[in-house]
Amino acid sequence: MFKIRKIKVNLKTKDTGSFVSKSKHIIKLTGFFGAISYPGCVIVIEGEALIQLPSNTLINFSLKEELSDDFYLYLVMCDMDYDNYAFNKMKPYIDSLIHVQNGIFEHTNFLQELINRDAFRTLKKLDIKRTNSISERIHRLISKQIQHRWTAEEISKNLNMSKSTLMRRISQEKTTLSDLILSARMNKAAYLLLKKKHPIKKVAHLTGFSSASYFCKKFKETYGNSPKQFVNLMDYKQKETQRECAC
Repeated sequence: MFKIRKIKVNLKTKDTGSFVSKSKHIIKLTGFFGAISYPGCVIVIEGEALIQLPSNTLINFSLKEELSDDFYLYLVMCDMDYDNYAFNKMKPYIDSLIHVQNGIFEHTNFLQELINRDAFRTLKKLDIKRTNSISERIHRLISKQIQHRWTAEEISKNLNMSKSTLMRRISQEKTTLSDLILSARMNKAAYLLLKKKHPIKKVAHLTGFSSASYFCKKFKETYGNSPKQFVNLMDYKQKETQRECAC
């Protein structure tokens, strides 16, 4: 079900840039920091990341390897379709397959087959072809009107379900409606900040915050840096890698 391809990458060749993903990808990277972004999403990476990239999308990246001149990227290929909810459920299996591939084990192929079998059973149980994560549906809905002050009643009406059903399904995914709304807004905020087209106060307004100070507080809680620190950090990392490329 999953096939892992290990690719050696020399970051000094190209550590900032962009490309168009022709198909959906899952990638695993370790030992680096930076950011990967695409329309509506910014992924800030510190140390290690297992992420999926959408198809037919412009992907921007700015990466810096910490310890040596190169690192390994793992390209994970899957012969089944999946959504974000299923992807999160598959992460432990993908990590296990990479661990087996890199380790010294007897019967490596047998271990990989066992992991893939269990992953396949889990994926089938999720019934991803007919079941859509409520968190993902809410995120897509909110992102279309990120400034709107969404209520549970409005969201349930848009998703054609009762408020009680909505809240129950959110609870089943071990999250809350306020967390989902905040996540969508913070995601959009990081994307807008990196675009550098608007000041922080404007970004706060564009993402549905009436108070810039409250926006800054929630942003720091989410990303560990204030909006200004976040932008400066990304700028610093990009300039640092560009200087190294020029040497």
